[in-house]
Amino acid sequence: MNLNWEKVLHKIKHALDHRQPFSIVRIGDGENIVMAQRSVWRMRTVLKEPWAIRANRGEKGVRLPNLTLRNQMIRSIKMADIVGILPPGDRRTYAPGRLKRPLTNKIFRHYKLKPRYTCDAVVNRFLAGRKEFWDVLRGRRILIITRQAERLKRSLQRDPYRMEIAGTIAFSNNKQMGSALKKAYEMRDKFDIALISCGVNTVVLAPEIARLTGKVAMDFGKGHHVVFRKKMTKSNAKFENKHGTDAAENDLKMLTSQYIPGRVSVVVLNHNSLKSTKACIESIKQHSPVNTQLVLVDNGSTDGTADYIQTISGSTLIRNKAAKERCEALNQGVIAASGEFVVLLNENTEVTKNWLQGMLCRLQADPTIGIVGVRRNLADGTQKVEIIPYETMQEMNGFSAYLSEIYNRQGHRMDDLRDLCIMFHHDLALQMGSLDEEQQDLLLG
Repeated sequence: MNLNWEKVLHKIKHALDHRQPFSIVRIGDGENIVMAQRSVWRMRTVLKEPWAIRANRGEKGVRLPNLTLRNQMIRSIKMADIVGILPPGDRRTYAPGRLKRPLTNKIFRHYKLKPRYTCDAVVNRFLAGRKEFWDVLRGRRILIITRQAERLKRSLQRDPYRMEIAGTIAFSNNKQMGSALKKAYEMRDKFDIALISCGVNTVVLAPEIARLTGKVAMDFGKGHHVVFRKKMTKSNAKFENKHGTDAAENDLKMLTSQYIPGRVSVVVLNHNSLKSTKACIESIKQHSPVNTQLVLVDNGSTDGTADYIQTISGSTLIRNKAAKERCEALNQGVIAASGEFVVLLNENTEVTKNWLQGMLCRLQADPTIGIVGVRRNLADGTQKVEIIPYETMQEMNGFSAYLSEIYNRQGHRMDDLRDLCIMFHHDLALQMGSLDEEQQDLLLG
């Protein structure tokens, strides 16, 4: 039986009220890849997957091959009370389609897995943004298990949550599985529910903690990112509703939006700026690769700009009848972006030849880089271009090529970057969700 978020929440409440062991796990692309080892896939196929490559670089809390973890996950899925899986044809999560429900189905058939209850795999992130969920947890003692345990503890102890945190267990990799289970067992009389965000390891941890302690253990997934943004709403909207407009719905779209590897999405936000918007778009079309996605967000223009952007073929158009806050309008563009990389570009900017290549090179060269920006005359420090010797667009193109040659493959770390022209990986949006004014100050300067 497939449960919606309200029924999932009801079962969590029932288990808490009656002090019964209860666990929720979810199956995503990483879980599928681990369970596919030497079952439905050969090991060499598994190890070629980008997810597995990143895991073996230490980014996923597990290294492959790991048949022990595979077997533990199969056992735990059989134990779990609810198993979250992606619906057929899912287009929200950013993993390739072959790693989603089709692979889950093969694995479940291979191991004869038949969960009694299933739900949408992203229900944990959704619940994290619902007041109803935190109302159920109010007055309960919460155990936090995640890499960022202390930070999550501090966030949940403050407004608007004001939760009672019984303890934390820092967990960063698979080698800590035994010690984490031991600590949870030793704390069994001190907590009522465990919120666990430990990647693929959570599939093992949640059912085992429920079994060992007799408490509720929930795969919280990326729900902690929703908590860090303090986004909590209450409404009658169903989880399956794809047209919600409140903040939680936008965050869910941001967290689960799909991207196409290799594509760059350029988001241009405009408001009553017809002349500069035309020049900006023409320069993008002239100097961008063929597979670049152009996302145009008109923020309530009344000067003809809105009509103009509707004439741009091949672009993704968003038209707001009334002007929204800048961050909210930018969020619309990022949600609509289908590229692996996203660029926020001011509408009063004109780009030049090879304008994307330098930023892409820096972003791909170093996985620790979050955002890449450009050198400019209206900037501070090492980002500033001191001398501007051109007067025409043709001269600007030549000067830009000259600067690119001088600063080829060079970069400087900055405390902040203005959103004149910035690029970031789609994963950053998945991790942080919707921009708000506080984040804009932090990320964009």
